[in-house]
Amino acid sequence: AELNDFDKNVLKMITDGEDSNAIAKALNTNIEDIAKSMAKLMKWEVITKGETTDLGKQLVKEEVCQRSTCSIHRGRLCKKIMA
Repeated sequence: AELNDFDKNVLKMITDGEDSNAIAKALNTNIEDIAKSMAKLMKWEVITKGETTDLGKQLVKEEVCQRSTCSIHRGRLCKKIMA
């Protein structure tokens, strides 16, 4: 599994305070696809309760960590992204 461009866009828009309907409209997709992306982002602990976590904010800031191990999240998410 990986954090693709669609998921990154959803994460960035959540970080910017957009709701699911606004995100779906902006990305020209449906609410179901946004819900699936948000479920993936919650599983990876980059969002929680509709808010971006510190890890999520770091990912938005850096796009996505390219290192196999990362001091920010001790490699956990990096390994999932790169797997």
